[in-house]
Amino acid sequence: MASGFAKHTGKLGVCLGTTGSGAVLLMSGVCLLAIMALAGWSWNLLNLMALPLILGTGVDYTIFMQLALRRHGGDQRIVRRSIGRALLLCGGTAMAGFGSLAWSSYPGMASLGKVCAVGIGANMLISVFLLPAWWTAATRG
Repeated sequence: MASGFAKHTGKLGVCLGTTGSGAVLLMSGVCLLAIMALAGWSWNLLNLMALPLILGTGVDYTIFMQLALRRHGGDQRIVRRSIGRALLLCGGTAMAGFGSLAWSSYPGMASLGKVCAVGIGANMLISVFLLPAWWTAATRG
């Protein structure tokens, strides 16, 4: 629907806004599932509660990054120096906070911390490093 709107109106912002967030969420979900499979982690009731947190941070980080890209005319250097640093600090502290739960003596809480840390880290890294490249490729075409 967003791509149809972009073709009809010539406004790429709505298309990038929806597909950019969706692409980051999809990519971070694949990363999370791969790391869980490699580490031998399984889903349980507590780490399922991490999903809304991961989805929320993924959408939030992509919106901030896309607004900065639009504000600075797609200049990735300026965007990474301004909002990129802020997102790395925000994501890093969230990862540290949730990651510290990994040492919990309760296995459910430990798995919640691990899944949150990996999911938020994937969202942060993909939003800061891959999303600007996707934005540039989409706006040039």
